[in-house]
Amino acid sequence: MRGKELQNKEEVYEKEVKPLVDQLYELCEKHDIPFVAACQTSDTDFIGSCSLPDDAADQMKLIVLILEHGAPKVLMSLAVEQAVEHTPVKMVD
Repeated sequence: MRGKELQNKEEVYEKEVKPLVDQLYELCEKHDIPFVAACQTSDTDFIGSCSLPDDAADQMKLIVLILEHGAPKVLMSLAVEQAVEHTPVKMVD
């Protein structure tokens, strides 16, 4: 999504999405489940939440670092390539 479609969704995030993310965060913290969530609220802004126990996988730690600091395009394409090749992901509808 770009431009008019995205604009600034921070208010929607705060009112409708954040309460759900907070519930997920609490459950994951309680059960030591690594958790990372990110929402894009404008063309340049992201809001996220994470809970990473010490034994969280390196992939989860990398996702958090990329969300916190951004990533050069080369690193991003390498991360995507390696994630697709080596990390099975269970998709839930």
